[in-house]
Amino acid sequence: MFIKEGVIIPTQEVLPYLDRNDVASLYIDVFASTAPTSFPLYSDNGETYDYEKGEYFKQLVSTHKNQGQVTITLSPAEGNYTPTYQNYLFRVHNCQATSITANGKKLLQYATYDQLIHAEQDGYCIAQDKYGEVTYIKHTLAPDTEINYSIE
Repeated sequence: MFIKEGVIIPTQEVLPYLDRNDVASLYIDVFASTAPTSFPLYSDNGETYDYEKGEYFKQLVSTHKNQGQVTITLSPAEGNYTPTYQNYLFRVHNCQATSITANGKKLLQYATYDQLIHAEQDGYCIAQDKYGEVTYIKHTLAPDTEINYSIE
């Protein structure tokens, strides 16, 4: 598969049927580029026209790579809808972080992916996946707050 540099791809676990709505994590694959890129994450209840009344969730994810450092920015969310997922799991490809800060505060590094996804607090780990080096970042949803991750 060919993936364009700078792309941001949100995915979720495959659901066994359509009415199931218990997705815990939204996965966000980030292939950072020296050119700033962004992607608007959008969610609503999928059943009514309530999005016309503000019942939607929209949050802009932006990324940029500069001199070996990757930044990811989450804008404050728009709308009144609360999505079913509780966290984002960023998969920052072609990146093995030595340190990550969120709004200037250093994140905890976990030894394994399993420890990260089962942890109660946000953090990161480094690993390999089918694309090569990857840094995983767990982010608990905080819709009203702008978050700036700095990955070194």
